[in-house]
Amino acid sequence: MKKYLLFFATILCCVFLGGCSSDENSKKKDDGNESNNSGTEISVAHYSKAIKKDWLASKFVYLDRNNKVILEEDLSFYRVCDLDLYSFKEDKVFMENHSFDCSELYKSVADYKIEGENLLLFAKEMNDNLEPLEIISLTTKQLVLKVDDKYDFFYGKQINLPEGATAKQVILVAK
Repeated sequence: MKKYLLFFATILCCVFLGGCSSDENSKKKDDGNESNNSGTEISVAHYSKAIKKDWLASKFVYLDRNNKVILEEDLSFYRVCDLDLYSFKEDKVFMENHSFDCSELYKSVADYKIEGENLLLFAKEMNDNLEPLEIISLTTKQLVLKVDDKYDFFYGKQINLPEGATAKQVILVAK
C-alpha cells in the first residue's frame, strides 16, 4: 500500500510541476519578444518606429460586416510586374503602384502619422484627410491594415468590393 501511495504522490508531483512551467511559447505577447512565421509582434507603443521600412502589398482580404473572410486575393499570384511598394519614412509614405496590366507606374506621396492603432494619411493632392486605416497587426515581417470604406487610398480610387464585403484588409510584407 505504501508503494502505491508513493507512486501516486510522484505522479501528482509531476503533474503539478509540469503545470507550473512557463507558457511563454504558447501565448501571444505584446512586448515585442514573440516570434512566429509572420515575424516578431510589435507593441502599439512601438508602431511609429517599426513601420518605417519598405513594404510590398501581398494580399487583399475582403471581410463582411462580422469580420468574416469572404475572399482572399494573393496579389503575387496574377501579377507579372513588381508588387506595389509603400516606403514609410519619418512622416511621409512614398507609394509606387502599377496599373493592372503593368503598363504604367503611378507614384505618390502622402503625409502620415500613427495614433494608437490607426494609421492616418493626409493626401495633399486631395486637400483632405482620409479615413484612418486600422492597424490590425504589425510584426517585423508583416503589416495588416483594414480599410472600412469603398475608397482605396492605395490605388487612389473607388473600389468595388465583392458582394457582401464591407471592408478590406491590405496585407503588406517587409521588403
